[in-house]
Amino acid sequence: MNRRELLAAAAALAFVAPGARAGGKSHVRYSREAYEAAVASGKPLLLDFYTEW
Repeated sequence: MNRRELLAAAAALAFVAPGARAGGKSHVRYSREAYEAAVASGKPLLLDFYTEW
């Protein structure tokens, strides 16, 4: 992911409604191919991630 994609994703997150996870959407395990397909679809995309440091 380059800086432009990261900034676009961060900007998109600012417009996500608090209840956006509801509604039957399923989680998809991250892969580069899945990410590229989601971006190419033109639909809104939410990357939800965490780390255990």
